[in-house]
Amino acid sequence: MSQYDQSKQNVNNQYNAGGDIVIDSGGEKRIIRDVRPSHRFIFIGHEWMVEFYLSSWHVIVFTDDQSLNLEHVFTLHIDGQKILSRRTRMFPSEKIEHFFSFEGVDCEFLFRSLMVTYDVRIRVGGKEIANW
Repeated sequence: MSQYDQSKQNVNNQYNAGGDIVIDSGGEKRIIRDVRPSHRFIFIGHEWMVEFYLSSWHVIVFTDDQSLNLEHVFTLHIDGQKILSRRTRMFPSEKIEHFFSFEGVDCEFLFRSLMVTYDVRIRVGGKEIANW
């Protein structure tokens, strides 16, 4: 197992254990609770989702819908609102970065792909809460 795979497994084990994640938000300590990442295959594509509790529940959903003509539609929803949608045709590599905030806490969504490999990460308050 590569160092990257081991690191990814350790991070995901932390989330699966249900441990709290402490972040620093402008000098104030905040706690992220009940982080629930998930990944599923949809008809022709993928859906990545993470739910977590800061002082209320938040949900981030990212989908890659693929069609038979090798077109991909990437969509990011944050708390039920469509934030971005990008259509691309037969991409060898793709990179999407989106910055946003919840309750005054800076957040970051990162998506990288190279051919058929994906790297999806979500950070809240500088701490990674999901990594697929």
